[in-house]
Amino acid sequence: NSPNTLTAEMTAQGPGYSVTIDPSGGQVLVDGVPTTSVSTFNWQANTIHLLDPDSGYNHKAGSRRIFQQWSDGNKDDPRSVTVTAGVTYAAQWKTQHRLKVVSPFGIPQGDGWYDEGTTASFGTVTYVEHQNRTRRIFQQWSGDYSGSPASSTIVMDGPKTVTAEWETRYEIIIAVSPANAGSTNPPVGSDHYASGSTIIVSQTPNSGFTFSKWNVNGADSTNVPTFVMTLSSPFTLTAI
Repeated sequence: NSPNTLTAEMTAQGPGYSVTIDPSGGQVLVDGVPTTSVSTFNWQANTIHLLDPDSGYNHKAGSRRIFQQWSDGNKDDPRSVTVTAGVTYAAQWKTQHRLKVVSPFGIPQGDGWYDEGTTASFGTVTYVEHQNRTRRIFQQWSGDYSGSPASSTIVMDGPKTVTAEWETRYEIIIAVSPANAGSTNPPVGSDHYASGSTIIVSQTPNSGFTFSKWNVNGADSTNVPTFVMTLSSPFTLTAI
């Protein structure tokens, strides 16, 4: 038998190059692997690699990076690069901050993301009318902005939160029975008063009538001349 001959075929690789990826405070996926710090890779010549800037990356709570371009002016996102030399690719970003507009009532406006250094507008309605004889009256903003106007502005030099504060008011209806029997102070009619406030109602009978009692929501209450109550809900008060 003839001896066997084994031949090894070798493929020459090109030179390696140092390629540096600088996320510049953001995050870049290098061939699918996220990196947030400057990283240097030894890549073979003519190999192809994918650089994917993570636009919208939250580098801290309430702040994010929006990709703009690479340091060489290329704006591809993602970007495919072919290695031909040692090079640095630095991502360039703009920073945005979140404005949170918090309100348990109404429809607050202005919540969202804003470019760093810009002025954001926000606001809400001045009152909310409920269907149960209760309304909410806007009082002021608290948090990163303090002020009583329902609409205002704030400079977005960082994440911001503004919270609308409201006062609860209840409808109080005052009546006299019979209607020509006398008068009251406050006068007969309806108005809204702040929750927790004290309402004081006095009565004055007309000639020929004598005050008997107060009636609250259809139920007899007290016969003292002046009615006093701390408000915690709407009610109808009738002098009889």
